[in-house]
Amino acid sequence: MKYRVVSALGAIFGAGGGLAYQHFIGCANGCALKSSALFMTGFGALLGLFAVQMLAEFVSRPPSPPPSQLATEKVIDKPR
Repeated sequence: MKYRVVSALGAIFGAGGGLAYQHFIGCANGCALKSSALFMTGFGALLGLFAVQMLAEFVSRPPSPPPSQLATEKVIDKPR
């Protein structure tokens, strides 16, 4: 449930950002994506969704041990 709400918020903010980009920066002619508010809003929603999913994956990942711990562990091979 929480994941869906966060993803939806990311898509909504991305859509708003895409619409604002098209309105303030946009392109008068010759730009296939930026010339239409509908396309730019959808593109912004996708970018917002992907950004939130990547951020959620990064935040939920457990921390890796520091390199100093990895270097102090000794592996002892026992004869067979």
